[in-house]
Amino acid sequence: MSRRFPLYIVMCVLAVLITGCGNPIKRPPANVFPGSKEYEDRIATFKITPKQAYDIAHEEAVTDNKLQFLSRKPTVVVKRWYVFSMPQGSGASLQGYHVHGDTGEVRFHAEKRTVTGRN
Repeated sequence: MSRRFPLYIVMCVLAVLITGCGNPIKRPPANVFPGSKEYEDRIATFKITPKQAYDIAHEEAVTDNKLQFLSRKPTVVVKRWYVFSMPQGSGASLQGYHVHGDTGEVRFHAEKRTVTGRN
């Protein structure tokens, strides 16, 4: 009986860890929207402010003659990228200008996917 007791405890502990605890590491959401605490927390870690990111995107949009894809404020932040696009109902279109919050790199994305508050 003494040999089975430790095995029983190990199996119970494993069962609790696998089924009951879930993932103990809480990861931040990939998409954060203006007005949320998560958005404020995320942009506080960026080197580029939303205003600076808009100025970068605006300059690129004027050069590309694509001002119709540029919103005045970020519609969403995806990971480390500000996204300036037209709002789409309860989400944000990814079609528009993306400005990296640390480097200021700017890209135009033509994809027509929409992101929502869920990941």
